[in-house]
Amino acid sequence: MKPRPLGRTGLSVSPVGLGAGRIGGPGVSDADVDRLVGIALDAGVTLIDTARSYGDSEERLGRALDVQVSAFLDRPRLPELETYLVEEDKKIGTRLTVIAADGTVLADSEQDPARMENHRYRPEVYQALEGRTGHSLRHSDTVHQDMLYVALPVQKNGRVEAALRLSLFVKDIDILLGALRKNLAAAGGIILAVSLLAAFVFSRNLTRPVGELIRASRRVAAGDFDARVRPRIADEWKDLAQSFNFMTEEIKTLADALDGAPEMGGQD
Repeated sequence: MKPRPLGRTGLSVSPVGLGAGRIGGPGVSDADVDRLVGIALDAGVTLIDTARSYGDSEERLGRALDVQVSAFLDRPRLPELETYLVEEDKKIGTRLTVIAADGTVLADSEQDPARMENHRYRPEVYQALEGRTGHSLRHSDTVHQDMLYVALPVQKNGRVEAALRLSLFVKDIDILLGALRKNLAAAGGIILAVSLLAAFVFSRNLTRPVGELIRASRRVAAGDFDARVRPRIADEWKDLAQSFNFMTEEIKTLADALDGAPEMGGQD
C-alpha cells in the first residue's frame, strides 16, 4: 500500500486508515482486536484513528501489539524482536522500544539497545511495569529532542515481563496541531464570511421594504393616491403592505368623492 502525504504536515500515511472507535467497546473481544490489528498492519495500514474518548481502544491496541511482542521475549529470539520492531516502525512511523522488567532495553527500532542506559525508572516505563498504561512528555537524552512516550505492559504467562514503549517526536505532533489550527482558521474564516453575507442579505431584505413603504407614504402625502406598496412573502410585511394599500385606496376614493361633489352656495 503506497503511502500518501497527510495534508501539509510533511508526514506520509497509508491511504486507508483503521477507525478504532468500535474496538473500545465491550462488544468486541480481545481476540477479535488482536486479529483485526494484525490484519491491518500486515496490509500496510499506518493510520489508526484512536483517542481516550474511544473507551479502552488505546489499551486494546497496545495489548494487540503486546501479543506479538511477547512471543519474542525469550533471549534467543531478541534479534527477531528487533527486526520486528524495525518493520513495525516503518509501517506506523513510531519509534518502538521493549524494556525488560529490570529496566534493560531489549530492543529498539531506531537505536542500538547496547548503548542505551537503564530505563527502569523512566516515568512511563515504571508505570507500565507496574501493570498500568504510562504516559510522559519530556526531553530524550538519546535522540536529544522532546518526545511524547506511551508505555504498555507486556504480559507473558500472566505476569508483566516487559514494557512496550511508543515514542513520538513532539515536533511531529506540533506539525499536526499546526496544520489543524490552519484548517480551523480557514474554516472559521469561511464561516465568518458566510455569516456576514447572510447578515447583509437579511438586512437588505429587511430595509428594502421599509424604504419602499417610506417612499410610498411620501407620495401619498404629496397627493399621489395611486402609490402602492408591493406585498412580498407571507409574513408581517405582507399584512402591513396590504393594510397600507387598502388605506391608500380608501383615501383615493374619499378624495375622488370630494372632487365630484357639487359646491354648496350660501343663502342671501
